[in-house]
Amino acid sequence: MAHTVRIAGGHDIERGVIVANQRLVTSGIAPLKPKRLAWSSIIGAADGLSQAEIVSATDDAAKTAILDERNEITSEDIISRLRGRHAMRTAFLDAQSL
Repeated sequence: MAHTVRIAGGHDIERGVIVANQRLVTSGIAPLKPKRLAWSSIIGAADGLSQAEIVSATDDAAKTAILDERNEITSEDIISRLRGRHAMRTAFLDAQSL
């Protein structure tokens, strides 16, 4: 049985998935200095997204920080982009079911 970890929001996620998602996020924000990141909240927001969606959301968050002329990225920057990906996914699935 895989080892699971309870994260923010009461989700149980496998440790391997947490590590993989942390690596995806970390690689996407590499050019920026992260402020102290709220990993539990970030992993919770990433839950249910594909690796490609996580990478895309993280890249978008980094690009926004750079365009805003900031050299730091916050948890909220990343979480808001992950939530945006969830919203796009839901809208796409809803449109398919019509």
